[in-house]
Amino acid sequence: MPVERKEIESVIRKIAEKNLNCIQTIDRIKGQAMMTSLKEFGDGLTYKDIIAYADMGGLFSAGKKGILLTEEMIRNSSHQKVLLKDIAALSADPSHDQITISLKDGSSVSFWCKAPYAESTAEILKQIIA
Repeated sequence: MPVERKEIESVIRKIAEKNLNCIQTIDRIKGQAMMTSLKEFGDGLTYKDIIAYADMGGLFSAGKKGILLTEEMIRNSSHQKVLLKDIAALSADPSHDQITISLKDGSSVSFWCKAPYAESTAEILKQIIA
């Protein structure tokens, strides 16, 4: 069963208060970048599906690189998606712009996440799946 939206938002807000390089809840996102992300790598998700978002695209590619988080999954601009219910453990590897996600089936995924966001995103996911 997915984690409640309000619980996820609460976890994100607590971590985001201490870390500027953190995914943000949708209510704190302004601008066109979020809509661009949905078009670029949302793969059928709608604005209402998204709980949190991080734009990692930079000045000239806003919304084209980043992470989208829903109640059920995390998805990135490399079109990788991982269901939250399948996550067993996580570790951040900012030096390689990734989070290593160990899955309950024993496999693992190297999930792209830009360096400044990798540690806070891994921490958020750890608290959500705990």
